[in-house]
Amino acid sequence: MFTLDRLSDAQLARITRSPQFIKDFSNLISSTSPINKDMSAWSVEFIDRIK
Repeated sequence: MFTLDRLSDAQLARITRSPQFIKDFSNLISSTSPINKDMSAWSVEFIDRIK
């Protein structure tokens, strides 16, 4: 089993920027959202959602 509770923000950021993560979760963000154009904003958004 894999858990996220002991991962650092840097580790979570790497996960959220992976092509597979983006493919799997991009439907949760509106296509017109600025988050889709800025990978840093994307990571921040999903790290907040994960925590």
